[in-house]
Amino acid sequence: MSILNKIFILFFISILLMLYLSNLTNTTVEAKISSLYKEKYIRISKEFFNLLANANFAKLQQRAKELNFIESDVSVSNNTKVVFEDILSFGKIEIFKKNEFYYLYIDYLGDKFVFFDTGQKLDSKDKSTLNYLFYADIFLIIIIFIFIINSIRPLKKIASAMEKFGKGDHSCRLRELTTDDEISKVIKEFNSMAESIESLLNSREQLIRDVSHELRTPIARIKIALDLQEENQYTQILKDANNQLDALTNELLNIEKITSYNLNIRKYDIETILATSLSKMLIEDESVLNINIKEKVSLHVDLDYFSKALKNLIDNAIKYRDSGTVTITINSKKIEIKNRSKPLEKNFDYYTEAFTQEDNSRNTKGYGIGLNIVKKIIEMHGFELNYTYEDGYICLSITNWNKKI
Repeated sequence: MSILNKIFILFFISILLMLYLSNLTNTTVEAKISSLYKEKYIRISKEFFNLLANANFAKLQQRAKELNFIESDVSVSNNTKVVFEDILSFGKIEIFKKNEFYYLYIDYLGDKFVFFDTGQKLDSKDKSTLNYLFYADIFLIIIIFIFIINSIRPLKKIASAMEKFGKGDHSCRLRELTTDDEISKVIKEFNSMAESIESLLNSREQLIRDVSHELRTPIARIKIALDLQEENQYTQILKDANNQLDALTNELLNIEKITSYNLNIRKYDIETILATSLSKMLIEDESVLNINIKEKVSLHVDLDYFSKALKNLIDNAIKYRDSGTVTITINSKKIEIKNRSKPLEKNFDYYTEAFTQEDNSRNTKGYGIGLNIVKKIIEMHGFELNYTYEDGYICLSITNWNKKI
């Protein structure tokens, strides 16, 4: 889950929690206010009713003033809610609610009075202030959320740029921010690092190309000179050494080429990939291959480079088999190439290293690209190259189920 999604979930939970707390607080405060005024009005109503019974209206008005009560012209109607009612011998007492305020209604022998406690206005103001604080908190959370999102939004671009850079796009850069925060510093450091790495890689590539091309001239001269010499045991040794030096130079260029190449990944069915690989080969006897496609599958590959890697594996299997055919088996799990041969004398990793001093680690005839290059191509696709030896057969398989084939 991305950081943005996590922040959004936390923001959503915070808003829901604030709304819940606001509603719970309002409900609790409302219940306490209702209970408070109900008890207060019941207590005061008895005192007022006794004053009315004694016809002491002056005392009633004085007492009401002392208690911050005023007479109101509000009457009981359909939109009022009666929360308390008490029928007496000479009248009745009611407490009703209208527009969030509580009123005391007294009916004594037909004389009707409605009293209102002015202290409710202060309580209502405090309640409104509390609600405003909750709304302010929610608004503040929204502002913080927007601020955080805007602050970390560049992280997505940084991650994308790093992914592109890691895949070989060394010219990838990020637009620097005008702010002076940590993310801005990360962007500046990334651009600086990318600039340095690209410069080093370009220098290395140029050096390898220059060295390889410079070697070709003396190699060609040595070859011509040896061809003009009479054949003897020493000239053949020199020719073999010169051919090996030429092969090393070619492999050096191939390694540099594949390392600096950006793969053009597309989806191809296995029949197309296999046909492209076989078209690159010179097979004198087609019966040497036994192709068994058990399941029709597709691969996301660079057709040119992957077919070269597959071609090299098939080519080596044909070249180094002791007898019989080379079997190519393809299913939804792997591409397997088998040939009857003796097991490798050393660990398989040894043969996939660059410039291994074994003849079968590279094709010295000049049309192979070496197991080191094969492994690089396969791993650049996210696949794996595996070696096993079973029942007299060498089995090389291409597997990778991080991506579905």
